[in-house]
Amino acid sequence: MAAVNSSFTIQEEDDIFKFKNFGSYVSNYDISNSSLGKTTFLLHRFHSNTIYNEINLENLKVIHQECQKLLSSNENGELDRYILSNIYNGINVLTSSNEQPIKQNPNIKQVIDCTNVAKLEFVDSLILENIYYGKLTDQLIDNYDFKIPSLDNSISTYYLIKIIKEHDLNQKNIKSDLLKFFTDIINNNITDDELLLVLQNIVEHLKFPNADDINKNEYQLKIANHLKIVMDHYTNFQKENFAKWEKIIVEIVSKTFQSSNAAGLASKFFSIKGDTLQAELYFKNFIVFVEKNKELNNVYDDLLSILNVCNFNKNKKQVSHFIELIYNSYDLTVINRKETMNILENNKFELVKLPDVTNKILLSSWMFLHSTIDVNVNIEDYYYYLTNIFQLKVKDETALLNYEHQYAYNLALIKQNEKSSQWLKQRILKKQPTDNLPGWLLLAILESSKEDKLNSLTIVNSILTPLNIDEDEEIDEEDIIDTENLTFENRYLYIIFKFLQIDIIAEIHDVSDSIELLPSLFQLYEKLFIESNNYIENKAKPRYTKEYVLQLVWLQAAKLYQKNNQKEEALKCLKEIADVDVDFKNLNAISMKGFVSSDISQFENVLGYDATNLIALIGYAELILKDEKNSSLEYKNKLSAIGLKISTAINTSIQCRYSGQLQLLLFKIYKVLGHGKDLQQDILLSAIECLENETILDPWIIKL
Repeated sequence: MAAVNSSFTIQEEDDIFKFKNFGSYVSNYDISNSSLGKTTFLLHRFHSNTIYNEINLENLKVIHQECQKLLSSNENGELDRYILSNIYNGINVLTSSNEQPIKQNPNIKQVIDCTNVAKLEFVDSLILENIYYGKLTDQLIDNYDFKIPSLDNSISTYYLIKIIKEHDLNQKNIKSDLLKFFTDIINNNITDDELLLVLQNIVEHLKFPNADDINKNEYQLKIANHLKIVMDHYTNFQKENFAKWEKIIVEIVSKTFQSSNAAGLASKFFSIKGDTLQAELYFKNFIVFVEKNKELNNVYDDLLSILNVCNFNKNKKQVSHFIELIYNSYDLTVINRKETMNILENNKFELVKLPDVTNKILLSSWMFLHSTIDVNVNIEDYYYYLTNIFQLKVKDETALLNYEHQYAYNLALIKQNEKSSQWLKQRILKKQPTDNLPGWLLLAILESSKEDKLNSLTIVNSILTPLNIDEDEEIDEEDIIDTENLTFENRYLYIIFKFLQIDIIAEIHDVSDSIELLPSLFQLYEKLFIESNNYIENKAKPRYTKEYVLQLVWLQAAKLYQKNNQKEEALKCLKEIADVDVDFKNLNAISMKGFVSSDISQFENVLGYDATNLIALIGYAELILKDEKNSSLEYKNKLSAIGLKISTAINTSIQCRYSGQLQLLLFKIYKVLGHGKDLQQDILLSAIECLENETILDPWIIKL
């Protein structure tokens, strides 16, 4: 997706209506000498304190005072006065004021020039706003010709849905069939069978249209309007009715001509059903019809609706295209790629303020785009999509925490330790200091990169200590850890905390001191995975099994013995790993055997399964470089081969790309082979930078 151009310039005053319909603020419009500019800016502030954020009564009182000043001005035209009256009356309702409401002109459309479509739609949104705060629902109920606003008319959609959900519309008396249909869908008052019946009753009157029928035939227009509502707002397709839906879709398509609403609904339905082939076929038609309509009218008809269909079809190309168009068309704030690592210090969060329905569609787009990116291949796009998610309102706190953790975690992978640490403290642990093992573990790992390891060890000990409290000890209930009901993931993280504790002790004291902690490691495993077995494993994923964790525990022991030159003890640990009954290969165990036995074939074995396995690449390179004084052609060929493997891995794996140890080995290989000085220097500088931020445990270990 190309970078969004956020330097939109207002060409005509009427463009302001398009922006206000969508709900965006016209940042580049000079309001100083324009009555309309002043009133719409005040309207934006009113919406900011009612629609986009929690209602702020103090701010509303200030806006109320400014509204009174503008109302007393002689500059106001009929439209300005209507806008200001809406703000005035709305604030009175929200603050429970006893002031008399300003009576609105019921014929506002007749007394101002509404030849501009955007201006007409803006006035419609003001009328709906007036109906909502004045509870004037009769105006809706009695309107035979009421038109459902497009999704691009976000403010209208917002107020119409609020009216439907919060005010009694007395559906029996609604004069507009379309409004009644829309109300039923919004309130979930219509079953899937009933909805099919409504559509079938219209379809029965349809025939394939001639040129005059397309825009004039009553039933062609009726089916188009009903399909638009279903396409934009309905997802409750019932599995038992799938065959009925397919039948009616085919019938509608056969009786309409190049209907983007029919094609859009069909592609959405088949996407939900899981019929990828049919969904793609109808989606291609949908895009063709959308583009033809654009050629005829010179503008897209309801960009947000088009994007919504693209989201359901998971079409990356079209989602990217239309979300970019929307951000450009409505001058929405976008985080560019240069800013993605600095949004915390620049405080760039939730800068795109829009009504719920609009926010949800844009959020779905960014979330989908983010899900398509492999962080190993394109970390720039990964952060671009992720940081633009943060510009919208993510109401699902669990989802938000997950995205925020991903942000910190991937910063840690690319050795941006300080940025990751600050993000964890301010965005994650500040909000959720308890029941957040992944956050605390990542912070402890990041702190271990510092020369003083005390902060890291303090975090680790504070997490592990409650697990070692005896039952007869008197402690606060909040300090008790219910090991019986821990998830598998949290049990795993406790084991990794123990690994970190042992490795820090080895770093600041001696390996022999950390070996003394091994019995407590095995006791912890016993407590979490044997004594308390109320957890769910996933045998299809080896890492999600207690056997895999047991192998990791023995690997930790083997690593310590190997570091302490206790080869025999290390081999005993490897035998214990081999004796664990599993039907998967533990590549880390095979690599450890290579280290303990100085056996290059073990590393070759691992690389045969995983060409970017960091541990195997390091072991392989270290063994070969031990013979670096060898000047034979055969030796040079071996060095060239492992050098190519490492450079390829660095280009395809973030873990390898930011491993200072691996890059240092590549530098040594290139030095022996006599590669260019500039290349050697670049690799050495990169290796040093990464080594300066090396953590005791690789953050990759957090992910199961």
